[in-house]
Amino acid sequence: MKIKFNLQKRDGTFFSETDPEADLQKYKEEIRDKSVLSCSLSISVSGADWIIHDELGPLINNFCFQVPLDLLRTSAAEYHFFEVFGKVDLQRIDESVLISGAFVQDIKVPFLKFIFEALHCGFRCIDFLEQFDNKSLNNDRLLLMESASRVKAYLLQQHPEFLDSKADN
Repeated sequence: MKIKFNLQKRDGTFFSETDPEADLQKYKEEIRDKSVLSCSLSISVSGADWIIHDELGPLINNFCFQVPLDLLRTSAAEYHFFEVFGKVDLQRIDESVLISGAFVQDIKVPFLKFIFEALHCGFRCIDFLEQFDNKSLNNDRLLLMESASRVKAYLLQQHPEFLDSKADN
């Protein structure tokens, strides 16, 4: 299982965080003047992709940082869409997470792997945004950095295994 983010270009297509470094130069122009970025997150499981679309700041902040914290603390979490009305429910069932809700197909993923992948996707998004010289995206970047700091502090105290550089499961 892998979680990655993709940013929407002006023409409505997406480019991925995994695009080659050389291509990032051409994408800088695509997002230079944008004050709001649309984003998608994809969870790849067994060759199939589960995809959710929303604004970058709320999507990464809530799905990659808040949802994992909620699932570590309780057995359920919710993601409320920012751009459209609807939500995604996440429920911990034994050692899995069931993800269901508006605009998405139900999917069941390994709990520990989901937590690790979601958190690290959020950390990668911050690193990715820092490569772009776009002052209008600073609010998103600062929001994500603040959330990442809060998450790291919690994890250091309660679950340091999720801060490791690789997932065991």
